[in-house]
Amino acid sequence: MPAAAHERGLQIPSLFLGSSQFETYTNLADATSRLQGKCKGAEVHVVPNTTHHNFADVVFWLPRGLLTRVGMIGQGCPAGTYASIVRITREFIGKNMA
Repeated sequence: MPAAAHERGLQIPSLFLGSSQFETYTNLADATSRLQGKCKGAEVHVVPNTTHHNFADVVFWLPRGLLTRVGMIGQGCPAGTYASIVRITREFIGKNMA
């Protein structure tokens, strides 16, 4: 997010959706928490057992076993991760755009 967002916050409902891998990056997690506190209607969701790559379409190109062995994805099911992303996004939109 731009520095101005961190300084002033966001005046619109905001959804922060991330992987459990990013929770381990203290500076990133702290910055997200501070930004959430400055945003009207902000929600933070973490999809369990995921890495950044679980959010990319590479999980549909290569076999899950290979991706797991090379540490590109977490233990979460790739299709289940996408289902969670869609569900969380749909619920957020439903609450904030109705």
